[in-house]
Amino acid sequence: MIKHECKDCVFLNRINNMPKCSLNRLDLVDYTLDEEGNPILNRFCNTSRPKEWLDDLSVKESSDLVTTVMNEVKPRVGFFIRFSDDIEALNTTISDIKAQEIPARYVVVLNSKVEFNNEIQELLVSSFDHEKTNHHIVQLLNVPENESLLVDEGFKHAKNGWIYFCHAGFRIDNDIIMKIHKRMNIDMKPLVIVEPLDEKENGLLFQAALFRFLNGNKLKIFSDENSSNESFLNKARSAAKHSDPDTFITWEKFNEA
Repeated sequence: MIKHECKDCVFLNRINNMPKCSLNRLDLVDYTLDEEGNPILNRFCNTSRPKEWLDDLSVKESSDLVTTVMNEVKPRVGFFIRFSDDIEALNTTISDIKAQEIPARYVVVLNSKVEFNNEIQELLVSSFDHEKTNHHIVQLLNVPENESLLVDEGFKHAKNGWIYFCHAGFRIDNDIIMKIHKRMNIDMKPLVIVEPLDEKENGLLFQAALFRFLNGNKLKIFSDENSSNESFLNKARSAAKHSDPDTFITWEKFNEA
């Protein structure tokens, strides 16, 4: 089990000789105390910062350390969009991504019809600041019968963080990235996979690291020489049986908080 010591963190305080976290994390996670009464978390903490961290902050950043560290840990979320032949439908989905309070890290459009590339590119350029949100078009030369493999094509442009998959025209919650941030960084709940909403896998949200580890929707050979040729979702479901029940959830469960 991962252990995380809090004793050198700038957010650790004491009230009536009891340890307190400026981010209220000790109220949300399990921990034990060392011999000096310092908390040791039973999980990783992504906002733990040593005193040296303060030296690199601007005056403005130093004036509100909680906001500064929360800005540092905002989730990196990329969007994969399957385009068919309807620019207006694509614009609908792009508009929902553009409206996010926390900017998307990148957008990948999966396109099998080269004649639409210029229009798609113009839409992406006009919608996003490339410095904040990278964008790419993946030209699909052959569309697989199993459309789950389209995610594997888009994954060539993936970055660390989370990926949301949908088809052009699908409506995305304008607060989805902020909700991810709240779940992970404020409520301290895990987020690995949220199941898609339909058979086209619209609304599939997943951790890029897990997709990479399981080799996506392709053959996965494990270290014990066992292998699995199942889809990414089925491989993940099998793994989830032996994990925290919150690692593989529905959107209903996600939206409960």
